[in-house]
Amino acid sequence: MVAGDFNMPSHGYLYGLFHSNLTDAFAAQGRGYGFTFPGNINGVLKLFGSWLRLDYLFANKNWQTDWCGVEARGVSEHQAVVAHFELQTTPHKP
Repeated sequence: MVAGDFNMPSHGYLYGLFHSNLTDAFAAQGRGYGFTFPGNINGVLKLFGSWLRLDYLFANKNWQTDWCGVEARGVSEHQAVVAHFELQTTPHKP
């Protein structure tokens, strides 16, 4: 799993590199746009609420995303992304 503030849009080149090998939890199970920035900051960037998706949770094929969301309000410059993952186990072959 890889998680954090990547400061990259979901339609950019770097996102494509991550997404080619890992599952984006919000893209898989989130609702809406998943905007995480700007969060709780003052100034012109906050006039219309959050409008960029810069924070991600990625997991490899061993993990299934059950749900994913973005906090409604927070105290940070970025809103937190939260997800529930389940480890995928393969049936044991005799």
